[in-house]
Amino acid sequence: MKTDFNETEVGLIPNDWNTKLLNNIFKIVTGNTPPTFDRSYYNGDIPFIGPGDLGENRNIYNSEKKLSEKGYAISRKIPKNSILVTCIGSTTGKTGITTKPSATNQQINALLPNEFINQFFVYYYLSLISRKIRSMASEQAVPLLNKNDFGQLAIPLPPTLSEQQAIATVLSDNDAWIESLEAQIEKKKLIKQGTMQELLTGKRRLPGFGEGKGWKDSEVGRIPEDWEVKKLGDVFNISGGYSASREQLGEKGLFYLHYGDIHLSQKTYICTEIDYSRIPKLDVALNGISKATLLIDGDVVFVDASEDMIGTSRYVVVRNKKNHNFLSGLHTIVAKEKTKTLDNLFKEYVFQNERVKFQFCYYAVGTKVSGISKSSIKKINFPIPPTLAEQEAIANILSEMDEEIEVLEKKVEKAKGIKQGLMQVLLTGKIRLV
Repeated sequence: MKTDFNETEVGLIPNDWNTKLLNNIFKIVTGNTPPTFDRSYYNGDIPFIGPGDLGENRNIYNSEKKLSEKGYAISRKIPKNSILVTCIGSTTGKTGITTKPSATNQQINALLPNEFINQFFVYYYLSLISRKIRSMASEQAVPLLNKNDFGQLAIPLPPTLSEQQAIATVLSDNDAWIESLEAQIEKKKLIKQGTMQELLTGKRRLPGFGEGKGWKDSEVGRIPEDWEVKKLGDVFNISGGYSASREQLGEKGLFYLHYGDIHLSQKTYICTEIDYSRIPKLDVALNGISKATLLIDGDVVFVDASEDMIGTSRYVVVRNKKNHNFLSGLHTIVAKEKTKTLDNLFKEYVFQNERVKFQFCYYAVGTKVSGISKSSIKKINFPIPPTLAEQEAIANILSEMDEEIEVLEKKVEKAKGIKQGLMQVLLTGKIRLV
């Protein structure tokens, strides 16, 4: 059946669809915050939802803060299946749906359920236009979208509840697929974390290594008697990076490793082949650049500044097989191996030992920004197996686990791309299901 389209304030939609203002079809409630000085209002079981509790997933199952029954009694009550939309700050436009009776703070507008409108259809449409919602926020120091302006937002609606439901069901099925993949990823990450801590401390030895060996006490706890404890400064020459601001970076010149890119990375390595297009460039002459700043295969680069304490232990190992000219940059500490002590792949995991990460936190200084100095980083102790062969065997197991996680992450990325495409055609009526 051929569908004719009309031009409306929300764009082209089928001529049997309507547009409605949010405040004409929903009761809109802005949350409030019970007095924080009275702790009897808090620490109960009722979700008290803030912008940080709204993520990429649709359903809101939990919240960082909880209200007591006393706190809930003086809050604006939000029933199950309410659509929540952040209305202030940089997170304006983030959406979610409550799965149980809840309350919200004043940074969130809630669309309470309407039995004649499918909440999930509206949720998906608001997710689709999240950028538009952000653009509606007033221009001031902190962007704000008040309840009245939010209520004037128009949305398209299919003529029947059954068509709204059909569209929402397809998108819900896609969400369920994404959530199942993400659950698998989290499970594999937990397994990897446990395996990694056992292997990096010698609590678990791989076949062919350490048979019949006992244990000894060390600066980093009990380790196998044939393992060694090394200081970073004994294994590596330590130096600083080449300072350049983010504004100086572009698409031409020498590869440049900015400390911010280490913080943003989900990996403990950076590869000049795989990450070629993502590595920023600095247009600067090579002569005059210290060799200590140029990164070669196997170099380790630590950050020297972080907004949180645990971030001071962030690092990447450089994979640079083709010897590209690669500069370590602002707020980085470069560790170049003195003699071959560590397997390169093992370097990507050895500093994730929890006792090692604790030392980074111990030596970090600062209030708003935590930092670690080159002199302090030299003092950090870490345990290592006695042979490169055992190091390599440990690293290979952990690398295989990482590869399994990466495969699932790519599936999630693909599923999200499919979802975005479906939203574009289903929520605007370009494809009809009924």
